Amino acid sequence: MGYLAVDMSSWSGELTEKEARDLKAYGVGKILVNTWGPWTRQQLEMGQRVGLLLEAYCYLYFDFDIEARVRAALEAIRGFPVECLWLDAEDDTMTVGAGEIVRKLHQAVEVVEGWNG
Repeated sequence: MGYLAVDMSSWSGELTEKEARDLKAYGVGKILVNTWGPWTRQQLEMGQRVGLLLEAYCYLYFDFDIEARVRAALEAIRGFPVECLWLDAEDDTMTVGAGEIVRKLHQAVEVVEGWNG
């Protein structure tokens, strides 16, 4: 059975109960929450409260400490029934080369695979 999903970016701000219930009434069944920013846990909590499925994503900046960023994302979703943590690798920075990007992607995956949350 298909349903709609909504990307709840860090720019979306607080997700109110009314907004969450309106999303659900419209047919949205899942929210995808950005793990970077002050609203992550609040958005997850509100989505869970109204019965939405939860996923999350970690936007990877390749000139940042990838391992620390992914660990922070995993801590942000700890305790919530998040079905999937997406590693969002679309940063177009020109500060690192392709080999470094591949290495950092492998690092990110290793952090997720080693997590026991």
